[in-house]
Amino acid sequence: MIIKPNSQNLGNAGEYFISYKLSLHDYVTSITLGRNEGFDILAVSPAGEMFKIQVKTKWEKKKKFWILSKKAEKQVEPNLYYAFIEIIDEAEQEPNFWIIPSAIVAELCTEEHKGYLEAGKKDNTIRIFGIMGQQKVSKYFPTKYLTVIHELKNKVQFIKEKEGRF
Repeated sequence: MIIKPNSQNLGNAGEYFISYKLSLHDYVTSITLGRNEGFDILAVSPAGEMFKIQVKTKWEKKKKFWILSKKAEKQVEPNLYYAFIEIIDEAEQEPNFWIIPSAIVAELCTEEHKGYLEAGKKDNTIRIFGIMGQQKVSKYFPTKYLTVIHELKNKVQFIKEKEGRF
């Protein structure tokens, strides 16, 4: 059993984990070490295409979702992705991860928060992103992309809107 690290080390672990996974697929990666607003990793594919990746890491036992800010609804770029990491409380088990285009994250955060407000809840700047297999975590979470998100679990696969997936 792993003892939960502090939040800075937990975030670092997620960034290094995604960098490791991308490197295994021949991507060149650079971790920004918090020196860049909006993304944590700059990655270049074997074909020379550049990607920015915002990493969000959570401890599996603690919460069922990742916390994002309101800016996640507006931060949409063709080569910006979010990597959601779920550290599992077992030393011998590799974390679960999802690498998701920013456009999908923005839409899901917007729709989830819209449902939250329609239920009479008070507005705030927090946005949640929760996925567990093919189940949604929040009752306000739209189900439109659950199949696509499930297909992305534990895969280094950059998918593009221009490829007609969405």
